[in-house]
Amino acid sequence: MLDSETIREISETIGQHYINATKENEFTLRFGYWRRISKSDLQFTLPAHYKVEEQEVHEDEDCGILYDYLITKK
Repeated sequence: MLDSETIREISETIGQHYINATKENEFTLRFGYWRRISKSDLQFTLPAHYKVEEQEVHEDEDCGILYDYLITKK
């Protein structure tokens, strides 16, 4: 999982986020109300041993496509 310094940097650089542990070596990050962010900005903020995958979670009639980001160890 991420250390507190990385979590703080993500908040300052990209914005409010929610972390959801999914499996032993992976978790998801969601920003705001499932908003799309720059995948490359997130990858740059994370330690090098993590890989970022953008996921379209659901299409909401009011808001369009909802996104989260699967983070796995390389």
